[in-house]
Amino acid sequence: MEVTEWCIPNPGAKKLTFSAAVCALIVVASATSWGQTSQPKVYRDGPQWVEEFSGFAPLSHVLRVMMSVGAIHLEGGGQEQISYTVKKRCVRSTEEAARKIFDQFRVFSARKADATLIQGDWLGGRDLNDLISDIFVQVPRSVDAVAVNAHEGSITVRAIRAKLDAETTAGNIELDQIAGAVKAHTSGGFITAGSLGGDAQLRSGAGNVQAQAIAGRATLWTAGGLVSLGSARWCSLETLAGNVAVQHCVGDLRAVSGGGSIDIGDIGGDVFAQTGGGRIRLNSSRGRVLASTGGGAVELHKLSSGAQVDSGVGAISVEFAGSPKTFSDSSLRTASGDVIIYMADSLPITVHAASDMTRGSGIMSDFPQIRITSEGGNYGPKSMFAEGTLNGGGPVLKVRTTIGQIEFHRSK
Repeated sequence: MEVTEWCIPNPGAKKLTFSAAVCALIVVASATSWGQTSQPKVYRDGPQWVEEFSGFAPLSHVLRVMMSVGAIHLEGGGQEQISYTVKKRCVRSTEEAARKIFDQFRVFSARKADATLIQGDWLGGRDLNDLISDIFVQVPRSVDAVAVNAHEGSITVRAIRAKLDAETTAGNIELDQIAGAVKAHTSGGFITAGSLGGDAQLRSGAGNVQAQAIAGRATLWTAGGLVSLGSARWCSLETLAGNVAVQHCVGDLRAVSGGGSIDIGDIGGDVFAQTGGGRIRLNSSRGRVLASTGGGAVELHKLSSGAQVDSGVGAISVEFAGSPKTFSDSSLRTASGDVIIYMADSLPITVHAASDMTRGSGIMSDFPQIRITSEGGNYGPKSMFAEGTLNGGGPVLKVRTTIGQIEFHRSK
């Protein structure tokens, strides 16, 4: 079936319902090679009735797929046409009753200028009964941009060369092997991504957001789940409630959690890590590190540059492994907890450290250049201080704990 006009949704409707006046403009011409659809096939599959048919949509560089009911599945291929298959399912006692339900969900295709639309809409009012639908679309390599809206259904896209914009109100989104830039948003579902070849913005209003490899800039955000990333060129990960995990970032990293833990692998640039109440762990960073937590431990390894660390309640452990050329001023502070510092012998550092109310040994050091003093008696709070310069002095390292002990060790 060839559609010569767009079939436009009614702007006043919350769902993708068709305006009868606009749909009246549809002109059905003689079938063309891209407009043909197969005769619908209805058959029984267990307790369900199934209607299935296939068709072709006009080829263009922009493809839009919009479904008011059910899931959307897109996959790239070597074919030169946009093809699709629709499967509808429902439970009814007779085939005649099932066909009445199937007839209420129509799928149209059309082209205007250089954009192709494939749209499915429920025409039966508010009551969707038990209709389940899936559309499977084959996307040619010549398509440059794809926009997908599944309303409340799930979205699956894989192996396409085009850039992608995908949105659903309540469904999950699964992505893999997409060469172009990606924008994906779900208000209530999960987002799972494999390999993405460009920049990616992945956002969920309530679910987890997870990606394996993003070649460009990665922006992952969720209001209510965990955020995890394998690798990207530049990384921004944020969750209002869950945990954050990232394995590798070529450039800078921004990781924020409202109250979960932050687990970071190897970072090629600067690191900003902040959580309202969880722990922070970092394997290595070539840039400066700013880490803060309202109530957890902080563990930072193999830092090439300086660090600024704040913990409301929790221990701090930091390894400075940089060279004299890369090390910079640093500050480590916790209200309640021990602070342990590992330093390379070659670093030129000026140390200022204080423990307001020490416990245990107070302040310990493997470096004789660091002078340790104390104030207070044996029967009251005791404060301890450490001052000194290593290798002639250099960038300042400030260490402070209100209640806890401080240790300076040579790097292992």
